[in-house]
Amino acid sequence: MWIEIIKTLFAALAATATVYGAYLALRNWRLGEENRKIALENTRIANTNAQNAERWKQAELASSYLAPLFTDDELIFALRCIDWGTGRIPIPERHRPMFKDQAITIDHKPELLARAMVPRLQDDVRTSEQAMLYRLALDALFTRFEWIGYRVSSGLIHIEDVPDLGYWMELLATWRYAPPPPREASVFLPFLRATGYQQTLRLIEAFGFNTAPVAPDDQAGP
Repeated sequence: MWIEIIKTLFAALAATATVYGAYLALRNWRLGEENRKIALENTRIANTNAQNAERWKQAELASSYLAPLFTDDELIFALRCIDWGTGRIPIPERHRPMFKDQAITIDHKPELLARAMVPRLQDDVRTSEQAMLYRLALDALFTRFEWIGYRVSSGLIHIEDVPDLGYWMELLATWRYAPPPPREASVFLPFLRATGYQQTLRLIEAFGFNTAPVAPDDQAGP
């Protein structure tokens, strides 16, 4: 009888050990799952932080690229010239020596600006202080846009990092102050094409605006 009792006890102990072993295995599995979830969450957080840091870096770069547009008086002048249809605009200090009467402002004339944007420099533009000011300042502006465009093309920044440029790209694509006959797309785009500002043209397209010639002879000028 004692032998049977001992066998029963051993069987019970074995069963208990099996159950306990299963419990430990389940507990360890659960701990492993929890650790795995924690590790995955930590990885996700680390990736998110890294992405945010990269986006922040890109935003800072984009901000530094845009800053001259709003601090350099020549670029500010150029932006005002394409944004305004009329009014008096301060002449950038570096260009004031070309004005014989020591003028510090101009009376903005969109039709003269359009003339200054004819790709082949015209004699009447060459001899006009204000027309040459338009041409020089806008060329400087396009150079800045080109510089930003290269950074976008290279992936250093993204178009989403410079959303404010969309307004200016639209003005370059279809200038609402273009003189008659209607030639909204024939003021700045021919100049950009003729002078090789390819990155600026790509920027305009990236914001969803057309840069194709409106007519085969759209570069002939007014």
